[in-house]
Amino acid sequence: MLMKGQLGSLLATNNLAILLEIAIVIAPVCLGFVLITHIGGNSLRAGIFIGTPAVVISIMLIYIGLWLRGDNWSAFGLNTPNSWLRIGLWSLAVMVGVSLSVAIVQNIATQVLGAKPPRYKSV
Repeated sequence: MLMKGQLGSLLATNNLAILLEIAIVIAPVCLGFVLITHIGGNSLRAGIFIGTPAVVISIMLIYIGLWLRGDNWSAFGLNTPNSWLRIGLWSLAVMVGVSLSVAIVQNIATQVLGAKPPRYKSV
């Protein structure tokens, strides 16, 4: 069995190993899409309960790959923020802005174009 350092250097230098790692990281999200489409029937609830764990598993696989290389998230350019409060407030502001934008666009589309807002089937 390969040791952590050997496997990390293989993942850093071997193009086939890098391609395999990318495929392994993407696989849970792709499987999630298939499950949502075939099992969930395009419902919002299925997207949340299947899609969210798929993304979390992919993030964990990315972390394992970084750990094997001896890297951390700063290898992707991510650093600890100076202020977590500021990050939280920006996140809240973006969430409110996106929600308002979607509501406004749906309202305009409903009134001007006569389009109906989308309805999601429940599971």
